[in-house]
Amino acid sequence: MRSRCWSLLVLFVLLLSQASGEVHEISLDGTSWIVCPDLPLQMPPDSYPAPPSTLPCVNASVPGQIHLDLQRAGLLTEGDFYYRFNDVTYRWIAYQQWTYARPLPLDSLAERMVGTQRILLRVDGLATVADLWLAEDAQGTVNRVHVGTVENMFRRYHFDLTELLLGATSSAYRYLGVSFASTAVEAQLRADAWPYPEPQADNMTLQSGIPHRNFLRTEQCAFSWDWGPAFAPVGIWQSVSLLQLSSAYLSDVVPSVSVNSQLDQGQVTVKAFLLPATPGSPLSGILRCFLNQVEVSSRQVSFTAQETLPRVSPEASSATAQRLPSTQGIDDLYDTISVSSTFVVTTPQLWYPRGYGAQPLYQLRVYFESDSEASSSASSSTSLLSNSLNQTIGFRSVVLDTSPVGGVIPQQGDYFRFIVNHLPVFVKGSNFVPADSFEARLSDSQLVALLHSAADVNLNMIRNWGGGIYQREVFYQTCNELGLMVWEEFMFATSMVPPEASLLQSVDREVRHQIRRLAHHPSLVLWSANNENESALTWFPVTQEHRDAYVVDYNRLYIETILPAQEQEDPQRPFWPSSPSNGPYVTSPVYTMRWGDSGSRWFGDNHYYNYDALCTDVTQMPDSRFVSEYGWQSFPSLRTWQPDSTASDWSPYSPLMQHRQHHPQGTQQIQSMMTRMFHAPNSSDPVQQFDDFIYLGQVVQARCLRAQSEHYRRNRGTAAHCWGAIYWQLNSIWPAPTWSSLEYSGQYKLLHHHVRHFFAPLLVAAAEYSPGLLEVSLSNDLSTAVGSSNSNRTQLLVELWAYAEPSSRTVLRLPLEREVPAFSSATVARLLLDPLLSTANCTRQSCFVRLALEQDGSSGSLSVSSSSSSSSSSSSLSSSSLSSLSSSSSSLPYNYFYPAALSVAPLQRAAPAVSVSQFSGRIVSLKLLSPAHLFFVRLSLDLQAPYQGEFTDNGFVLLAQRAQEISFQFSSSSPLPSTADGFLTHLRIRSIVDTYTG
Repeated sequence: MRSRCWSLLVLFVLLLSQASGEVHEISLDGTSWIVCPDLPLQMPPDSYPAPPSTLPCVNASVPGQIHLDLQRAGLLTEGDFYYRFNDVTYRWIAYQQWTYARPLPLDSLAERMVGTQRILLRVDGLATVADLWLAEDAQGTVNRVHVGTVENMFRRYHFDLTELLLGATSSAYRYLGVSFASTAVEAQLRADAWPYPEPQADNMTLQSGIPHRNFLRTEQCAFSWDWGPAFAPVGIWQSVSLLQLSSAYLSDVVPSVSVNSQLDQGQVTVKAFLLPATPGSPLSGILRCFLNQVEVSSRQVSFTAQETLPRVSPEASSATAQRLPSTQGIDDLYDTISVSSTFVVTTPQLWYPRGYGAQPLYQLRVYFESDSEASSSASSSTSLLSNSLNQTIGFRSVVLDTSPVGGVIPQQGDYFRFIVNHLPVFVKGSNFVPADSFEARLSDSQLVALLHSAADVNLNMIRNWGGGIYQREVFYQTCNELGLMVWEEFMFATSMVPPEASLLQSVDREVRHQIRRLAHHPSLVLWSANNENESALTWFPVTQEHRDAYVVDYNRLYIETILPAQEQEDPQRPFWPSSPSNGPYVTSPVYTMRWGDSGSRWFGDNHYYNYDALCTDVTQMPDSRFVSEYGWQSFPSLRTWQPDSTASDWSPYSPLMQHRQHHPQGTQQIQSMMTRMFHAPNSSDPVQQFDDFIYLGQVVQARCLRAQSEHYRRNRGTAAHCWGAIYWQLNSIWPAPTWSSLEYSGQYKLLHHHVRHFFAPLLVAAAEYSPGLLEVSLSNDLSTAVGSSNSNRTQLLVELWAYAEPSSRTVLRLPLEREVPAFSSATVARLLLDPLLSTANCTRQSCFVRLALEQDGSSGSLSVSSSSSSSSSSSSLSSSSLSSLSSSSSSLPYNYFYPAALSVAPLQRAAPAVSVSQFSGRIVSLKLLSPAHLFFVRLSLDLQAPYQGEFTDNGFVLLAQRAQEISFQFSSSSPLPSTADGFLTHLRIRSIVDTYTG
């Protein structure tokens, strides 16, 4: 009897602890799902290969996408999605409707049912148009009740299932189902129903694309882009869970972090969004905040929520696939109560962009404890911290400075520059696109590796482009840690968008959700409304003819919907209306756009592409305030092509390469620029000729972007007042000709190696801005001046080298014209090119120029060659500044200038000697020595090499008789060779002269 009493007592305590306030989450992720084809296929007739004759139901995984589920089930027999033409072969999947279903975890629900007052279904992301339902069977034919309809891939949804799962009828609902419409069909239906055209900037034929993406709130590039394929996948692409509430549900925490003008005090205002366990009931409790595990704030709050989240009831049933009104059972909890608490942090450690300081981060924990929880905690040892949210924050100020350049003189235009902690930052960035067509197969480690690759080459900003997706949490957290500022765009790109009322409401919810999700990240420095949609107002005949009408539509979406939501949710962060844009003329009392040429050099940011001019001709480049897109295409390496193609495809104009080339005349443009710089590759081996085409195309891309990037960095110190260069683009979504510096495989193109040099903290560059005048600029992103008084002297080293005579070298040492302050750029020398060349008996065709900074503690003339001239240096570089770059003078900044195209230079052929200087751990170091000058030397591994990794430099100049050391770092997953010779067997070295004969 005593034993039975003790058992009852233990049960009572257990039930009491369960009844104490908490929110219990039951994940519905995993492999307990099935997916079945639903309704007849609606594919356009005779357009694409037919699907299999029978399509069974298959097991599915959540988070996931339909393509991946079919692939795992073995139903896609033509290989991977990226293999050859499979983006078209598998097009039928996008035109099919699909239904996912899984059993509800009723046992898990029952375990905690005592004390449960409310049950919510939380859906973090569905792509894209779908009905949700509960039923007694997986097919949804028995006791089916409609839960809700979703139409936005970028929103989180909540559904109140209390009456279905907590009441007497709960046993009738054993399955959760999600029935997806075809996004391809849905987009077409909505476009057909809209009363006037909403054009998009896509070539459907060239891109093998799917039209009318702009009618859906979905990943725009999933319908194809000029660098990506069309798969338009549907699926449960983010997590799904059930929430059992016995206390208030803490749905969101949004910290607003600021620092005072002296930067010595931080303030954090935490806004917490809560939903009571009992609808409409009073709720009181304590909102507690912890910073780095120390409680910093505790506030008593009381309220009654006037919520609008309706409960789904059995009366909302439907035994058919008919879609019910989209408002049924849906709310994002934006009408729930919010409570705030503020605390102060004295002398906070400040977060800085990469290259400008450290990135200290703080851990914020917010917990809401209801009064009922507090009373039960005295008699229960059960943890009551289940209803809390953890976030990472950082202290910094950020301003987008668009003040007039000339003070009160508007004719000189406005700045466009980011000021972080009172420090103007020159932005060195790249544009980020979705890293895969199927987000669910992209691992966190792959995403993190891409960002590390960006940080490794001196980038300090990533622009998350508006035609893709809002990235997952690890993306922004990694940017926090690496000091990569994030320019975050709302997901609209290169099209008009129908301002339909329900879409505008959905966008409002989308914007608010994404801001609440991301606002705590210190790396996020800007919200931008869209990519190129302002510019697109001038692109189409219909928008040109009816511009005023489309401007009204544009304002309704971006200025009247997105901007107010952003200002209410995150007023401290800058907002920009489009990219590119001249920005607003005024922001108050009415936000008024400065309409006109969005490519103006006087205002805002620019996008610049010129495929006709010589891409290294600086006189053709814009003198913009800020350039947020510029680029040039290239093909990825054969090692990246190999898994998704056959040797028969390896030709620039093969059917596959033409299919993957989505940019009009793209391959011809690469080839044309190639022949303006170099001899055309002419190997008799077709595979080698294609490899040479790839190699030279990557050299062209590197040279194009290097010239432009150096131009923009120089222009920080000119009347152009340029404060940023964000090249297009960092990464590729698949193996194809794209503008990226990283291949789909993650391998560096030659461009990415060059980025490390042209975005280095200290850059010396030369360009011919006027015929015959060589202007040398110095861009200094160090924290101390270059050229300040010091016992160590800095001077400009100018070397003239003859192509045909490797031993012929003329050296001039010149003083810098001026001191270059910290975080600035300036012209430091102007040289008449022809007289300069004549000092070494050179012509433009016979010699090239190497420029470098040189530091030396001695005084007097430092000339070392018979035909050189020199001057004493009157300026110096702080030794501490240079030591931050390298302790070796060979690592000081250097650059090359070619007075004429290399195609007319007398280049010499040579095979460099290679020796191994180190082979240990996951590094092999090579020493290269050549009897002749070799240009744009590429090191690569052959197609048989089993190794993965990256060289420390590539596409470099190997000067004659000057040994150069390059290392190869094996990736963590790569096998290692047993000997150094095992690596050298697979090493291939190529330079410009190796690509042609004659």
